Amino acid sequence: MELRQASRARRSQTDSLDLLIRGTLYSILLFEVFLVAQIFVGDQGGLVAVGALLGLGHGVVCGLVLRGSLGTMLRGEPLDRRLWWALGGAAVVMVAAILLLRGGENLAGSIRLSLLVVGSFSLYAISPVWSARRLTVASLVLSGVVLALTTGDAAAGDALVVVVAFAVLWPLFVVVVAGRMTCWMLLLVWQLDAARTAQAQLAVAEERLRFSRDLHDVVGRTLSVVAVKSELAAELARRGLDGAAEQMLEVRQIAQDSLREVRTLAVGYRTADLDAELAGARSLLRSAGIDARTTMLAELPGPAEREVLAWVVRETTTNVVRHSDARRCTLDLMQGDDDTTVLLVVTNDGIAPDASAPVSGTGLTGLRERLSAVGGRLDVRVEGGTFVVSATVPGLADSAGDHAERSGTATRDADWRSPVPFEPTSPTVSTDATDPTDATDPTDGATPRD
Repeated sequence: MELRQASRARRSQTDSLDLLIRGTLYSILLFEVFLVAQIFVGDQGGLVAVGALLGLGHGVVCGLVLRGSLGTMLRGEPLDRRLWWALGGAAVVMVAAILLLRGGENLAGSIRLSLLVVGSFSLYAISPVWSARRLTVASLVLSGVVLALTTGDAAAGDALVVVVAFAVLWPLFVVVVAGRMTCWMLLLVWQLDAARTAQAQLAVAEERLRFSRDLHDVVGRTLSVVAVKSELAAELARRGLDGAAEQMLEVRQIAQDSLREVRTLAVGYRTADLDAELAGARSLLRSAGIDARTTMLAELPGPAEREVLAWVVRETTTNVVRHSDARRCTLDLMQGDDDTTVLLVVTNDGIAPDASAPVSGTGLTGLRERLSAVGGRLDVRVEGGTFVVSATVPGLADSAGDHAERSGTATRDADWRSPVPFEPTSPTVSTDATDPTDATDPTDGATPRD
């Protein structure tokens, strides 16, 4: 509701500014009525009114052309050719009418004024579709024609400086300053409004992408665990072995935890803990009958990098259970070759014999986006009959520099500077003391695969 109200308020402000600028553009055309009427001042009173009507008529035509030109500038609409003909015809009729009514001994002055006024406002009407350079050249040409008619005019000799100044500055002011610059301001308002709209749409798209990625990582892992443990409990109950009730209680606990995670995910505060994910990965893999081993040979990175690595552990172990026939899986956290990076390498032997190039799905794409946000990268490859996923993140020193650059401070929590030993937790699966990889493993042939 607040977003809609803010959008309406912003749109109302934009429309008000658009209306103000358009009103200014159209109101400038009213000056033509006054200027044309001034040509007939000193003559018969009726001619002043006729001049005002002529100025009004030409102003209406210029307003129609201006409206079409604004549509071309703002929306890319083609300018109707009939408007060009109407503008040219109205200009010719205006000049001819002024000369006919105001001719006589002051014919040169009438020609100068009519050309200056009619030409300036005609160029003003097409200022939205012509460039500032083109309009400037056209205005100077118009001024040159007027000045050429002034040469040798004895009547203009006494006020030659004023005539020259007016002939040069008036077209430039009307066409370039009042016309083109005002249209540019209107175009800028439209572009800013379009940019704000695009920014809002991108923010919505980014939030949808975040929710989709987190939903895949959280719910996908949880459903895989529930499927494995439910199948294990069913197999234990079918064989009359102890532990089925414990497995179902774990399923209930996992469902409750998943509900809490989905709630935090919906408000954007979902986080992952590396130690908890490593322990959960061992438990999940052991429950699926996969020999899981973890080694930690590197100093743990900062909080942001640890969280990203936790998501890598969650996604990769879920993929091992869902998409492979692995019997062994290792998770190794080690120092990079240059001692400035930390690598998490997840390897499993469940790759198909004829597999060549790995395929990146939604989960791996989401991991790449998470790693890219902290300056890391993800590599996926098939190597010697094993499927290898390698995640690289900046180490402590490099990570601290990156975070200082982003946040403006190099302060780090001292708890993250020292390595935290990982103590593997024992699997929670209750079996009859048999090795999970022997022939009596209840998950053999029962692990769900996609």
